[in-house]
Amino acid sequence: MKIVLKIVCSLGALTLLSPNVLAGQNNTLFLGKLDLRAKQPIKELSQISTDLAIADNPHFFDRNHLYFTQVLGTSNELGADVFIWDLSKNSMRSIVRLSTNQPALAQSPKDFGWLVVREKDNDQSELRAININGNPETYLAQNGGGVNTSINAHQFEKSNWYLYAQNQQKNQLKAYNTKSKKTIVVSQLPQGSEYFSVSATGHLIASDGSKLYQRQVISKGEYLQAEGDWSPMSIESEFCQSGITKTAISPYGEMIALVCSK
Repeated sequence: MKIVLKIVCSLGALTLLSPNVLAGQNNTLFLGKLDLRAKQPIKELSQISTDLAIADNPHFFDRNHLYFTQVLGTSNELGADVFIWDLSKNSMRSIVRLSTNQPALAQSPKDFGWLVVREKDNDQSELRAININGNPETYLAQNGGGVNTSINAHQFEKSNWYLYAQNQQKNQLKAYNTKSKKTIVVSQLPQGSEYFSVSATGHLIASDGSKLYQRQVISKGEYLQAEGDWSPMSIESEFCQSGITKTAISPYGEMIALVCSK
């Protein structure tokens, strides 16, 4: 429990629902095959989210379950639903509703499932863990004042390192080690990038809001090191040729989810 709280409160592994998402920008979620060794690494994209809905925040819970948020309408009063796409059944279901002023879901560093912040009537908030079915498991914090919601973080290869980026820090990609308590700068993200995803092999995919770029990070002794430079990624599809905002990579690296302006 202490480890979960430390990571969440130190790294702020939560991201706010984007204001332009709630304002009605038409973001669509696509799912495709990923092969980072190929000349065109992304192919066979198919739409997952509902037509005219506003999709955001994709994340693979495991190999067969992709979580994402979806606003089913353009009114801010409708809020967002959290959906699961089951890759084994090609089916979708809603599991929980978020109000428009709540942060989106983020994966817990341990096995609780997912983390949400629940706004209370007295302007305080609760950090809450829910399981894969959307049922509450436990409350991790009763006052959300110390929960930073402006950082997007990912565990690196099941190690003690968590890669993260904070939009106030000039596109710096940093890493925090939960064992040594060290924080290091790994590299700069592509200009304009804030969101990124990490594969099981340490490949990073980042978006500058339009195009995708990739770069590999390796473990070298007690530190992490970025290899080479950021290189643009090609997509073999009529979809997502521009306007890509967020990505998610499946645990085994064979699938990728993209949020694009359709």
